[in-house]
Amino acid sequence: AREWSGKWSDESSAWNSRLRQMLHFSKRTDDGTFWIEYDDLCRHMNKVYMCRMLDDLWTRFSVKSRWMDETAGGCTNFISWRANNQWLLHIKRPATKLIIKLTQPDARRSAGHGRHYSNAIGFYILKGNAEPGDRKRRKLVLKDGNEEDDGDFVFVKEPRFSRQVIVEYTFEKPSDTPYVLLPFMFEPGRESLFKLTILSDDRDDDGVPDFGFDNVKPEDDWKRTTLLDAWSIGGEGGDSAGGPLPLDGGPQVSGEPQWSRNAQFQITLMQRTRCFIFVELRNVDHDMRDVEGLQVEPEYPTVGFVVCKGEGNHVKLAGSGPSAPQILHRAELRRGDGQYLELGWLDPVDTKYVVIPYADRPGVQHEYAITLYTDFEHKFEKINNRLCLVDCKQCGNPSGLARVLSKLEQLEFKYKLMIEREELLKQRGGLVPFGAQPSVSCTAPTITHPSTAAAQRAFQAADTNQDGQVDKAELASFQQHFEAADTDQDGVITEAELAAYAARVQEHAKEQHEKYVAELRKAQMVEQSLRQQLEEAMSKSRELIANPPKQTQPPNNSAKDDADGKTSKMCVMQ
Repeated sequence: AREWSGKWSDESSAWNSRLRQMLHFSKRTDDGTFWIEYDDLCRHMNKVYMCRMLDDLWTRFSVKSRWMDETAGGCTNFISWRANNQWLLHIKRPATKLIIKLTQPDARRSAGHGRHYSNAIGFYILKGNAEPGDRKRRKLVLKDGNEEDDGDFVFVKEPRFSRQVIVEYTFEKPSDTPYVLLPFMFEPGRESLFKLTILSDDRDDDGVPDFGFDNVKPEDDWKRTTLLDAWSIGGEGGDSAGGPLPLDGGPQVSGEPQWSRNAQFQITLMQRTRCFIFVELRNVDHDMRDVEGLQVEPEYPTVGFVVCKGEGNHVKLAGSGPSAPQILHRAELRRGDGQYLELGWLDPVDTKYVVIPYADRPGVQHEYAITLYTDFEHKFEKINNRLCLVDCKQCGNPSGLARVLSKLEQLEFKYKLMIEREELLKQRGGLVPFGAQPSVSCTAPTITHPSTAAAQRAFQAADTNQDGQVDKAELASFQQHFEAADTDQDGVITEAELAAYAARVQEHAKEQHEKYVAELRKAQMVEQSLRQQLEEAMSKSRELIANPPKQTQPPNNSAKDDADGKTSKMCVMQ
């Protein structure tokens, strides 16, 4: 590149001895520096870059990382912001000036023409955790407002669609509590590499940094467990979209309440600890730029949760009125991408703590993640009724309830399979209501010679999936039915042969239907009996848990004989 050669350039005649001495003018044409009038600068230049020249006595920290999976938490508009990578700044002396630069990959190396960036990047400087034991941990919750208003926001670099953002910030006072530096992309779920650079002048020129910079180490961070689940009205888990509890608008019902269909999670604590619970909605499209018309916020459901006193290990809560669960903490219903609650200090209890997340009405379907943070080790898991081990009074077997539930699931699966087979027979036309006579329509003439119409009818009969093609399986099935209908094996199906074959198919379908109905009734009777026994056993087990006997009798393994002289195998629980 050439230097400026106009007025006030190195060879310009406008210079005189006095100006050269005042401005320390150097007449070197190869040093890359020159003087130019402001009007000429505006006329000939369209960009100006300002660079800070650093010497060897500057402190420099540089970190390469990435936003990926759960660490792509987005800005503080979203509940997932806490999952972003966080670093700690230790300010040791007053008037500490830092130059902070956040850079994302050059758009010219990615797809497109490289002029625009699809991700807006920025960073926060936040007040760290005030508690001495929490100062090396990540920030989980924030107070609105800046530092002067007793808020947690010290500085915010607003997100920009650019390759880098850079800020020069001065910390006026030293602080025993570290600050938290949190780089982010505006929207959660967007993934990218980034580089974070921090520069500071070494004012003592002793080679010792004037500030500290460290990442949040896993061994110093909160103990965390995240579980994935969903509110749904079908699938393997059944109906789990039970809606709110009565205190949040849920219906008051007798028997099993609808809210008890929601998934429930139990907390097991080993020692006294603080607890934070976050319910975060998953797979929400936050980018509304592809939506036509005026941009609006995503279609968030309204969600909340309660923390209740448990009734035992893997005991799912139910009941209403006087027998309703005891609510210890409650996160209000909120429309957004999630809800959180700081529970404070909790003591370990044998009956566990139960968390029940819910939507504002039954039938709302959505995936969510529920996360528990504590000071010390804990156990956080979804309640499974099969693991509710209550000793049987008769045989002492703690797996009796699990066996009953397994049998019920098998019966429900068989019932579902029978219904599917029955619907399949109805679709094929091989099943008619009892008492009705099968109707056989034989309008086609006897096939005596090949013709286009006959070939077309044969093709349509063989093409069972109506895809316009007859594969090997369809051809084999067609040939099998054709041979069964052509009783005289003359290669022609007459009207009488077609009617006789249809009657045989109808009779076979009727026999199969009667067989399925008999099996279904038998399964329903068994299911009804088992459900009645299960309800009685669960009622007795709750009574036993609420009012345990003073003296526990050893299990009686010598069961009495029943009326037929055989040993009873059914477990009865209290």
